[in-house]
Amino acid sequence: MGVLMDDFDGRGKLAISVVLLAIAFLNFTSTAAVAARPLVALQKATSCDGWSAVKTLRTVGRHEGNGLDGEFQEFIEAASGRFLFREHDGPYTSAVGYDGGMPWSQDFTGGSHAVNASSARALARTRSWLSRFGWCRVDSHASGERLEVLSPVNGRDVLRVIPLGGAPVRLELDRTTHLPVRSLLQLDESREITEFGDWRDVDGLTLPFQRRIVNVEDNETLTYTTTHVEVDRVNGASPSRFAQPPLPADVRLPPGVTETRVPYILDGDKPIVNVTIDGQGPFPFVLDTGGHFIVTAATARRVGLRGAGSASSVNQNMVTKVGFARIQRLGIGKAFVVHQVAEINPYGFAKLERGPRPPKAGWLGLELLERFALTLDPVSRTLTLRPLSIPRPAPSGVMLPLRFTEDAPLVDCTIFGAAGECMLDTGNAGPTIVAATWALHHSLVRKLARGVAIGETRLERAPVGVGPFLRKHELAEFTAAGSPDAERTTATAATFSERLIDGFITTFDYARGVVVLRDAGTYRAGGITRTGVLGQKRRDGTFLVRSLLAASPAITSGIRRGDVVLALDGHPARRLSGADYADANADVRVQSHTFVVRRNRTALTFRIKSRTLLP
Repeated sequence: MGVLMDDFDGRGKLAISVVLLAIAFLNFTSTAAVAARPLVALQKATSCDGWSAVKTLRTVGRHEGNGLDGEFQEFIEAASGRFLFREHDGPYTSAVGYDGGMPWSQDFTGGSHAVNASSARALARTRSWLSRFGWCRVDSHASGERLEVLSPVNGRDVLRVIPLGGAPVRLELDRTTHLPVRSLLQLDESREITEFGDWRDVDGLTLPFQRRIVNVEDNETLTYTTTHVEVDRVNGASPSRFAQPPLPADVRLPPGVTETRVPYILDGDKPIVNVTIDGQGPFPFVLDTGGHFIVTAATARRVGLRGAGSASSVNQNMVTKVGFARIQRLGIGKAFVVHQVAEINPYGFAKLERGPRPPKAGWLGLELLERFALTLDPVSRTLTLRPLSIPRPAPSGVMLPLRFTEDAPLVDCTIFGAAGECMLDTGNAGPTIVAATWALHHSLVRKLARGVAIGETRLERAPVGVGPFLRKHELAEFTAAGSPDAERTTATAATFSERLIDGFITTFDYARGVVVLRDAGTYRAGGITRTGVLGQKRRDGTFLVRSLLAASPAITSGIRRGDVVLALDGHPARRLSGADYADANADVRVQSHTFVVRRNRTALTFRIKSRTLLP
């Protein structure tokens, strides 16, 4: 028995291992064979043999969508995957490209920046893979490429592919023709569906002459129809064709002047700076590092701008249709930027109102940062702009690399000690907003969900780090995944508040690819209402009581939801902005507040003792 047991422990275990390996191999080869069938059919249907000698592919055509119909050109280098996609929308031109290492984006104004976050580079590699029919270079045993067959959908074969270094993409194939019907890519904040049609044979290749791109969450659809194709099997293209465009020469300063410095104010925790438009103004604009150059519809009418097009603009998960207009001279202090393109956005009253002060007239964003090194000094309340085209000394402070998934700057950060990338958004006047997907992935939902509830949103104190700086009691906002109010981003950890940024003398230098921080000693952790009376500013100047916080002094005060606030602490409501109202209710120096409200045409007065709801 001992000998038999010894044999089992030795040769027997080896035999079992061999059997298990054989079973695993059979399962692998069976799975590989299943994956190979639709892949081989796809390769044959799309004439993959014709791609073997292709140097570059140039596609020209027309596009429709956004109310700005125009032309497009696409260049693809088959071997390297470099690409350039340029659109001409009437008088406006934009482009995206990939130089084989780094993707970049160019807006209507001609400014550009590298889109260098790891998730963005992965998306660029996958887009490159799709554009040059990457499946033609894949077999079911290929290393580096991950391919699996999913269950059929609507009578279509479905492949899920992760190109080498790329992001996952889902391909749906017609089961009769075996041609791609559509692809699906998960972007940072949306899903991108491309529908393929009108496949034609051209110079040994089989290509789709129609592509319909649907950005699901943004409710945006663009259709690209090919009219001309050039296949180059001889010369190829210069690498410079795919390089990020140079800095536009559209900044003007007086002779001998290398910078301009202007005052700014914080209004509702948004930095406001005065600008001129085509010699008119000044107009109060929000400096928004997470946004674009936007002019409100009212300001556009005042200066005589007429918008063209109807693109989708997304703000706080709301989609608005906007137009575009060209501005000849945008003035900030001594500096001018010429021939700019502004988005004309019909923002509603609540977003623009500033109480008795003139409403917000527009926003300054990415386009300014693509042209100037910009320093916000919360001590002197000054904004300094230095053209990127002029040599300038490196600013002093802690230098942090910037990354981009799209247009907003990201830096390394921590929340409750978990590492991620956070957006520096001076346009965010609220708390730091933690993304639901990131929080779930880092097991932080329970910590973030234990705070004060406002509807489906929770407010909690969180230790937040940026570079070597730690803010131990930052006010953080979190909405669980599945809620329509949840932050949709999948790659970003959080969006920092302007209050957090206002604690630093901050220099954004996109030419160097950095943000430089110096602790200014002005950080404010931020607070929430101490009364629990949440009000919404109305056009008639009053505030509608839209809700009362549970377990707050408001519950036992006698004030009701639906009451109309006429005055707060002796100040008429018409003299207060929405931000003024929120700040007054959150003021820790005030122990009680007097509300005068209207209910059923009767004026009532309530005195509410305030207390801390979130330590």
